[in-house]
Amino acid sequence: VCIPIFGEKITAKFAGYEAGAGKPGEYRPDASQAQVVFTGHIEPAAVHRGGKAKLVITATPNPQWHIYANAAKDPDVVGGNKPTLIYVSPPTGWKQSAVKASAQPTIKPAAGTLPEQRYFEKPVTWTVDLAVPSDAPQGETFITGYLGFQTCNESSCQPPQAAQFRVALPIKTATENG
Repeated sequence: VCIPIFGEKITAKFAGYEAGAGKPGEYRPDASQAQVVFTGHIEPAAVHRGGKAKLVITATPNPQWHIYANAAKDPDVVGGNKPTLIYVSPPTGWKQSAVKASAQPTIKPAAGTLPEQRYFEKPVTWTVDLAVPSDAPQGETFITGYLGFQTCNESSCQPPQAAQFRVALPIKTATENG
C-alpha cells in the first residue's frame, strides 16, 4: 500500500548500484578484494547413471597479479600466502578425483622468513573428475563447493577470499555433450 506524501520535500541521495550478475558461470570479485576472474562449468551438459562428469574452474589473474596454486589444505604458515583451495561436495555416493591443474605453477624459492611460493600469472584451469553412481536418481543434481583464494602482485597481497559455487547437472538415460 502506498501512502501519498503530497506537499512534502524529499531528498534522495545516490548510494551506489548493484552490479549485474555477469555471464553465467563467471565470478568477478570486487577489485578491492581480489584481482582475478573465475569461470566454471561442468562437462558434459547431462550425464547418464554410471557415467563420468568433469567440473572445470578457470582462474584468470588480472595483469601484474597472480593467484596461488591449488593445495589440498591450507598449511597455515605465518607470513605465508594462501594457496587456492577447491572443495567440492558431490552428492552422496559420487566419487571425485583430486584437483588437477592445466599447467605447472611458477615456483619462487623460499627467501629469508618467506616460504616457497607457487603461483600462476597466466590463466590456469583446475578440473575435478566425478563418477556418477549407477543407481543415481534421474533428474537435476547439484554439485556445490567452495573456492578459497588470494591474489598478490610483486609488492602487496589482497586478503584471502572465499566464494561458493553451485552447478546443475541433469542425470538422464543418455549422456548429452556440451
